Amino acid sequence: MEQTSAESDPLRNGQQQARQLHERSSLYDVPAEQPRVLLLDCSTNGTFINGARAFSQGLGTPLNDGDRVSLVLSVTPLVEQYLIFHAEDKQMLASPAATRLRMRSLQTSNTLSCPLRCVAPSKIVANAAVRKLVHRFKVPANVRSRQPQLPQPPAQPASFLQSLPRLPVGEPPEEEEEEIQMSQLCPLNDEILPISATGLRMKQVDALLHQVESSEKDSEVLISSLETLAKIAWNDDEVRKEIADREGVSTIVNVMKRWTASGGVQCNGCLAIVSLVRSESEICQSNQWRVARAGGLEAIVSAMRRFREYAMVQLCALLCMVPLALENNILQAHLAGLGLPDIFLALTQHLDQVDLQAKGLVALGVLGQGEEPMHDAIRARQLQLGAARVIARALEHHGRSNEEVLWAALFALAVLVREGSAPHSLALRSTAAAGMLPLLQSCMAAYKGYRKRKIVITD
Repeated sequence: MEQTSAESDPLRNGQQQARQLHERSSLYDVPAEQPRVLLLDCSTNGTFINGARAFSQGLGTPLNDGDRVSLVLSVTPLVEQYLIFHAEDKQMLASPAATRLRMRSLQTSNTLSCPLRCVAPSKIVANAAVRKLVHRFKVPANVRSRQPQLPQPPAQPASFLQSLPRLPVGEPPEEEEEEIQMSQLCPLNDEILPISATGLRMKQVDALLHQVESSEKDSEVLISSLETLAKIAWNDDEVRKEIADREGVSTIVNVMKRWTASGGVQCNGCLAIVSLVRSESEICQSNQWRVARAGGLEAIVSAMRRFREYAMVQLCALLCMVPLALENNILQAHLAGLGLPDIFLALTQHLDQVDLQAKGLVALGVLGQGEEPMHDAIRARQLQLGAARVIARALEHHGRSNEEVLWAALFALAVLVREGSAPHSLALRSTAAAGMLPLLQSCMAAYKGYRKRKIVITD
C-alpha cells in the first residue's frame, strides 16, 4: 500500500467517489427489499474476493458471510493479506481495514506489498469522507442483534446499482453503537493521524514493551508480544534503537528471568535478543553490551539447562550465542566459560535435529575463533569436551545430506585445528582418532554428486 488512506473527494449523491489510492474499495448497503452488502471496486489494481477479482466499472459484487476481501493479492497465497467479511459487520472501511491488514502483516512478518511493486507506505493520513460513510452504515448494537438471517438473493444485472435510491444524508444516529476496534499494536485513530510509517513503528514498540512488562499472569500474551517484537526489529535499526532507548533489552531479559518455567517465553525471549544484535550495525554492537549488562548471557544459558529436552529452546539459545560472541573477545570468553558444556550437551542429546546441529557447530566455531591466548584456551577446552567426536557425529549423520551441516562442521573444524595455535597438535590427534579424514572425503564426494545433479536439472 502506498498511502494507506488519503483525503478523497466529497460524497456526491450519497455515494463514495473514487479514492486517491489504488486500494480503494467501498461497501454499500442495499435497501431493505434486497438486504445484501455489495463491494464496489473503485481501484486501479483491483480488489479481490476469495482470490477472484471483484467486478469493476460500477458493478457491485455481493459479499457473503466469511468471504475473504483482499486489497492486495499476494504472489504467495499462503501469506495473502486479507480481511474476513462478517455479515453483521459493515465497518470494513478506512482505518479499521488498514489497522487489521497491517496487524496481519506484522504477525506473519510479511511486508504488505503491492503486485505492481509500489514503494512502502511512508505516511498514513485521515480520510474524512470515508469516515462519514462509515457512520452512515453503522448499525446500532440494539438493532443489529435483532436482525434476521435472510436468504441470499441472485446476482444482480449491471444496471442494478444505478437503480438504487440515493443514500440518506443526515447526521450519524445517536443510538448506542459499537466502536470500531483498532489493533493495539497498529492504532490508526483520528487523534494520531496523520502519522509517518516510522512514527507508527515507534508506537508499536511502545505498545509491545508495555505488553511485555505488564504480562504478569498471561504467558500467551507475553509469548506473542516477544515474537512480534522480534519480527519488527529483525531488519530495522531504528526499531532496535528505540527498543534500546526505552530499556527494552533489560525488559526482555527480566521477563526471561521471571518466566523460567515457560519454554515459550524462553524461546521468544532469545529470538527477541537475536533481533537486537544480529547485524554489524553500531546499534547492534551496542546492544551486545546491553544484553551482557542485563544478565542476558546467564539467562540464555539458564534456559538451555532448564529445558534440556526442549530442542527449540536449545536452538534459540544457540542462535543468540552466535551474534553475541561474534568478533567480541570479552563476550566470547564469558559465553565460553558459561555455556560450552551446555552446547556440547545440546549437540549430543539432539543429534537428529539438523538445524540445531548446524547452529551448534557454528557457535563452537565463533566461540573459538581468534588469535589471542584466550582463544587457544577456549579451543583446548572444546577438545577436552570432545569437539572432534561431536563434529564427526554430525558429519556422519547429516554431512552427506545437508549442506548447512557440512559447511558448519568445516568451519568448526578449521577453527579447532588452526595452525600455529597452542592446541594444534592435540587437535590433529583428536580429529584423526575420530576418523575425520575419511568422513570428510565421503561427505565431499556426496556434495560434489549433489552439485552435479543440480546442474543437470537446471540445464
